[in-house]
Amino acid sequence: MIDITFITSNQTKLAHARYLCRDYDVNILQYKKLFYGVGYQEPRIYDRDELLKESFDDAMKRWKNNVCNYGDRLFFIEDTSVRIDALSDEKNEVPGVDIKYWMMENSFDSLDKELRKRGNNRKVSVSSHIVLFLTDELRERVNTQEKYRIFKSTSYGHIVEKEEPFETNILYPWLDNGSFNKWFVPSGFNVPISRLRIEDANEGDFRKGAFEEMLSYLSANDQIVKLHKKQKINPKIQYYTIFIVCGQTCSGKSTIGKYLVDKFDYYHIEASDFMTLHYLETHGTNSFIDKNLFAKAVLGVNPNYVVDQLLEYMQTNNIYDKFIITGFRSNAEVEKFINEFPSQRIHVIFFRADFETRCERWICRHRDNEKYTSERFKEIDNIQNAIGVQEISKMKNVHIFDNNMNNISEFQINFRQLFLHDNFEEEKPYDENKIFNLKDLSLEKAILITLALEYQKDETTLFTTTEISKQIKLTFKNIDKKKDNISRYFNQSHHLYYETKKVNGKNKYRISPTGYSEAFRIMKKLSVL
Repeated sequence: MIDITFITSNQTKLAHARYLCRDYDVNILQYKKLFYGVGYQEPRIYDRDELLKESFDDAMKRWKNNVCNYGDRLFFIEDTSVRIDALSDEKNEVPGVDIKYWMMENSFDSLDKELRKRGNNRKVSVSSHIVLFLTDELRERVNTQEKYRIFKSTSYGHIVEKEEPFETNILYPWLDNGSFNKWFVPSGFNVPISRLRIEDANEGDFRKGAFEEMLSYLSANDQIVKLHKKQKINPKIQYYTIFIVCGQTCSGKSTIGKYLVDKFDYYHIEASDFMTLHYLETHGTNSFIDKNLFAKAVLGVNPNYVVDQLLEYMQTNNIYDKFIITGFRSNAEVEKFINEFPSQRIHVIFFRADFETRCERWICRHRDNEKYTSERFKEIDNIQNAIGVQEISKMKNVHIFDNNMNNISEFQINFRQLFLHDNFEEEKPYDENKIFNLKDLSLEKAILITLALEYQKDETTLFTTTEISKQIKLTFKNIDKKKDNISRYFNQSHHLYYETKKVNGKNKYRISPTGYSEAFRIMKKLSVL
C-alpha cells in the first residue's frame, strides 16, 4: 500500500478523498496542522493559476522543512472553485476560487435576490483542481523537470430555486448542509447534490474526475495499483474450535476474547473495531455524529461491510485457525461469515445479561465517548436491537450463555467448562526476557506491545502520545521512541489497533481488542527469532 498525503485541514475533504481513492491500494494520510504547522498558506487572490502556484510553492516549502525524505513521498493539495454565470464574465469568475470566504459573506436570500434581479439565470459550474507533487522518482520516470502536475474536473448545473433545510449525510459527509453543495443541483437532477443518493451524487461529483485523472496517472506510471477482488478464503485444516460470540453491549464478549488470548493463545478479532475505524476515517475524532447511528446507517446500506473488512484482514494476516470473533450485530453478518469460512467446528454463542448488570459494566468500563447514564445506555441498546443483535439468539444451533456474573473468574471457568475441550492447556505465548531486551523494533510494534502490556494491567487507562513515549522507555531497556514520531504516527491516519478518546481536548489512546491480539502475535514471533 502506497501512502499519499492530502494536505488539508478539512476533515470532510479528507473523507471525500479517501472515498474517491477506495478502488486503489493507497492510504490517504492527513497532514495534521496541529503537528506539522499550517500545511500551506492559501493566498486570497482571484487568479486561479497564480493561486495554485503560490499555494503549491508554500506547501512545498513546509513539506521540505517538516517531512523526512520529502522527495520520495507523494502529496497533493486541492482547490475548489465556483462560477455563477449571472455574476461572472469572460475575465472574472464569481465567486471563483474565493468560494470559501464568499459563502461566509453571502446568504441564499441575498444570492437569490441578485440572480432574480439579473434575469434569474441560475446556471453554475463547480470545479476541482488537484495539484500533485511529483517525487524525484516520478519526475525521472516521466522525464520532466516540473515539480507538480495539475488535474481538473468540472460539474455543471444550476442553483436551487428555494433553500430547504436538511441534515448532512451521515455516511458521506461531503454531501453536507453547509457548503455550496446545499445549493448546487447537478445537470439531470432536480435537488441539490447533497440530497442525492450516493450513486447519483457520484455522477455530479465535481472532484471525481480530477481524482480519477490523478489516480490513472499514478497507476500508468507504476506508482500505485488498482485493488483486485480477493479470492474466497480456503482455510487449512482446523485443529481448534472457532468461536463467534455475539450479544448486547457489555454482555462479556470482549472479556472472553481477552481470556482466550491471554490463556490459550487465541487470536481475538473484534468486529466493532472495523466499524470504529470506518467512523474515524469518515468523521474524525471531533465529530458529534453518534457512532452507533453511523454503524446502523452503514449496515443499512451494506449489511456485509464489517464481514468483508474482517475477512480481508484475516486473509491478509493469514488467520485461519484458533481465533474468536466478537461483536457481529445481525444474523446476516453471522451467516455471511459462516458461508465464506465454512467449518464444522464453529461455535456461535450468544451472551445474555440483564440491562442493569450490563449498564453497570459499561459505566465502569468507561470505554466510549458517551454520557454515562442509563438513559444513554438504553439508547445504545435500542440502536443495537434495531440493527438485529437480539435476533442472533434465535438462530439455529446458537448456544445461549447467561452472564449476569460479576465475578470474572467464575465467568471464565463456566465458559471453559462449557465450550473448551479438556485437553485445552494454557499457553505462554512469548518470552518476556527476550522481548524486553530487544535492541531494535519498529515504531508500530513498540507501541502495540507497550499498550498491550498496559491493557493487561488495566483495561481503562488511556495514554497521550507523551505518555506512550515514556512507557516505551520503561518497557524496553534498549529502545527509545520519540514523542514527535508517535504523534506523527497517530496524526497521519487512524488505525484498527487502537481506541481513541478525546479527553479535555486531547486525543488519548489505548489498544483495541484486535490490536491486543496482534501485539501478542508479534511478541510470539519475536520470541522465536
